[in-house]
Amino acid sequence: MTANAVRGLILGPGALPAGQTVGAHVGLALLWAAAITAVCVPLAVRTYRRTVI
Repeated sequence: MTANAVRGLILGPGALPAGQTVGAHVGLALLWAAAITAVCVPLAVRTYRRTVI
């Protein structure tokens, strides 16, 4: 997903398959990044607190 977003941003919309937009790929890449962050940060904080405190 991120590769298609970068490809579309660098090479333009013609680099993507027909019917796909650069904005959709960028939005999906950002959504995945936010979802992964939302899951990993609380787990990391919980592990850190158990280790340090």
